[in-house]
Amino acid sequence: MLALHVLLFVMVIGAVVVLIYPHVAWHLMSWQYRDPEANYPSDAWFAMQRVGAAVMIVICLVMWAQTWQPAPSPDAEERVEASAVEEAEPSPAFSPEEFTLTTTLTIQGRIHGYTTTEYGLLVYVDTGHCTMAPSVRATENTDTIELLVRTEKRPQWCGHEPDTLVERVVKLEEPLGERRVLDSEGSAVRHCQEEC
Repeated sequence: MLALHVLLFVMVIGAVVVLIYPHVAWHLMSWQYRDPEANYPSDAWFAMQRVGAAVMIVICLVMWAQTWQPAPSPDAEERVEASAVEEAEPSPAFSPEEFTLTTTLTIQGRIHGYTTTEYGLLVYVDTGHCTMAPSVRATENTDTIELLVRTEKRPQWCGHEPDTLVERVVKLEEPLGERRVLDSEGSAVRHCQEEC
């Protein structure tokens, strides 16, 4: 950008010189003629050089005004920093919403059921509209296991809902035994014999 400003400045200075002293333009061109005195231009040619120089000055000043960016004031710097912070923070339209799923079917999804494995539970989650990537955590008590299933809703996931249930493995410290599996609201989670 600096090179453009320098070029425009030089062009304006040259045009001002030709506007004031149009004979300078002739002296810069006269070397092309074998006999410069015989080809000396008329007064109309000098007038046209002045008009051309005036037009060149106007064009250069307009271009200069279009490309000029003044140094930012301290207030403007604060606004730029504030807008940079706003851009760094996710916009509400794209920030995820978190939901806790239960056995009750909602638009966000539900806990479909579970099967037992050698290491704990295999939990089946039916993700809902615009939700994916559920996380499952188990809290073990003496007679129950409480499942906390969290999922995020993101607008960019809309239309990409899986056709099958999402499976999540939950490791238990002790075998399930006779303990009941409950959701975060205390409702019993369906036990599937082989697969849900």
